[in-house]
Amino acid sequence: MFKIRRWHSTPLLLCGLFATTAYCNGINPPRPSGARTVEAICTDRKSGNTTTLQRARISVDEPTGSLEVRVGASAAKVLQLSQIVRVKIPSSKLASDGFAKASLELLEPSYNGPGFVKLRARGKPVRLSGFTADLDRVEMPLVTCKELALKASQPSEAQRGEVSKK
Repeated sequence: MFKIRRWHSTPLLLCGLFATTAYCNGINPPRPSGARTVEAICTDRKSGNTTTLQRARISVDEPTGSLEVRVGASAAKVLQLSQIVRVKIPSSKLASDGFAKASLELLEPSYNGPGFVKLRARGKPVRLSGFTADLDRVEMPLVTCKELALKASQPSEAQRGEVSKK
């Protein structure tokens, strides 16, 4: 009787050895399926060092994939990071509404010129977060970036669920 009980847990342990995929558990970064991932390169304002973040997100309270920008005197727009190519922030001075002067290069809508970017919302700094090449989680205030370059990847056909017919 003891031999049966002793070997009873062996199949459960063997199932763990054959697992091939580790999903998001708070330690491993999440794997996007069918979404456009964004790589951000932040040039530090003081040191000039660059930090490359994979799967970049913007967060104030909750992480999102969007940044609030304003062009000229128009109303503020919330743009996805995949729609932005480059943001140059020459000064860390903020207006009372949390916006700072910036040079914007946008894909959608196509625009290249002066504008404003939101660096503080609801009294909290807007933060850039993501993962380094070593899969370490990094979170930094966006105001520390002198220049932010963004590059969005295209989802592969397999990730979008499309099947090729041969």
